[in-house]
Formats: sequence, C-alpha cells, structure tokens
Amino acid sequence: MVIISAAFKSWLKASTNMKISSDTSVNRVTHEGITDFNSLVDFDKQTIQYLPKVCKETIAAIVADPANNITAEVEVPGANVSSISVQRLLVACKAAKYYDSIDRVTTTGNRHYMNVLVYFKLEYEAYEAMRKEDVPDTPKISDKDGDRKIIRWSPIFLDCMQRHYGAKGPLRYVLRDDAAVKSEQEDPLTSHVTANPAQNAPGIQGTYYGESGSLVEELIARLPHSGPIFKNDNAMVYQKVEEAARGTSCESTIKAFTRRKDGRGAYLALIANHAGDAKYRAIAKKRQNLLGL
Repeated sequence: MVIISAAFKSWLKASTNMKISSDTSVNRVTHEGITDFNSLVDFDKQTIQYLPKVCKETIAAIVADPANNITAEVEVPGANVSSISVQRLLVACKAAKYYDSIDRVTTTGNRHYMNVLVYFKLEYEAYEAMRKEDVPDTPKISDKDGDRKIIRWSPIFLDCMQRHYGAKGPLRYVLRDDAAVKSEQEDPLTSHVTANPAQNAPGIQGTYYGESGSLVEELIARLPHSGPIFKNDNAMVYQKVEEAARGTSCESTIKAFTRRKDGRGAYLALIANHAGDAKYRAIAKKRQNLLGL
C-alpha cells in the first residue's frame, strides 16, 4: 500500500496549488498514481486530461485472499476533478520533468503554483514556442578569416546551438565551459520579496531557476553530460561541427572525434588549436611584428 504524505495531499487540495477541492477527490486522484511530486514525471498531457473521466468511476473494494497474497482494500468512491485542477496538474507535470532533467530537489516551495509554477508556465510556453521555430543554418568556418577563423566562428556557432534542440533542451548545453553540474548548495533556486497587494504586505516569490537567471539558461547550465540522451545530443553537435569544418583547413582537427561522434571534444579541439590562448598570443605577436614593435 502506497503511503501519501499529508503535505502532498495538502498541496493537491490547496486553492493556491492544485485546487482539488475535496478530500474524496484528492483520495481518488492519488489512487490513479499521483502519489508524490516525483510521480508526476510519469504522467503526460493525455493521461492528465483523462483524469476527470476515470476519477468519476468508483474503485471496487478488494476482498482479502491470503492464500494468493492479496490484502483487503476498501472501496474508493468516484469523485469530480475540475478543469482548473487539470490545467494546474498539466503545468505541475511539465515542471516535474523540468526539475528532474536538471537534478533539482523537489519541495513544496518550488512546486507552489501561485508563487512559482504560474510564472514557470509563462516561460515554459514561450520555450515550447521557440522549439517549434525554424532552426538556423549551421555557420561555416571560413579560411578567408585566416588566424581568426575559429575566433569569429565560435560565438556564432554557440548561438546556433542555443536554437537547436535535443531531447531535453538546447544543444548549447553540450558545449558549456564546465561539464559538471553545481550542487543545490552551490547553486540554489532563488527567491525574492515581492509586493502582495491582496494582503498589503510583502510576500516571498520563489523561482524555478538558480544563478542562471532563466529556464533556458538553467537547462544549458544543468542538463547532465552523461547517459544516452547526452550521447545522442553530443553526436548531433558533432554533425554540426563536422558540417562547419568540412572542406576547410580545420577539418583534420576533428578527425580524431569522428568514430565516437564526440561533438564536445571536436569543438574544444578547434578552440584549443585555433582560438586558445596560444593562438591569441601568436596573433598579437604577428601584429607587433608588422608594426615593428
């Protein structure tokens, strides 16, 4: 038997959260598998929208059968689930997947609907709209730029990868400076004091991001560099790097990364060989020689 915490039941019922108005309705919803914050990861738009229909049905009592290791269970009466609760649960499901993807610890604070998720909803909808937009063409490396070809190409390529998407977020995350993800202690979710007109007093509004400052930047900063999703995204980045370098003097630099389809490795090799500190010093020295310094 699954034990549902009082705090989670309260979150489902509260008018400032999921607004499932009665204990009977809360009990019926939890019997559909929504038993804690993490359980929301397993639900999608279709299953949440189907809740009002299935929750109207009563779950019949189960008679104990010790011989077959079946314990008795009481009847669970059917109940109503309102449209507003469905809409808020949909947002909570998206937030659950988002928090899970960036390794954030779930609390009642960062799942508060009126203080956090209502703002998450607005930015997430904008993010989903961006994902549907046409992606830019991969910028090509130009040998005409001489010693500065990668220096000029790199920022344009990074911007391009921010507008190309993998399974969980912008491919730009593959190329961030630090592969490691900061701990919650190093990079906590932020909050700030806001005016509360209803109570004529300040209130605490939490956020769904840390020091990054936005949903998209949080994905870039915290999506992990491990597992099959990263492997696939890294391979997609390699395809873009290879396309950019194809037929140029830089093509040989990324050959070592072809077999593993290591986009991050290929990009960093281009930076190290053509845009690192040594390259900047060489360019500076060359200019000094031209000036006779």
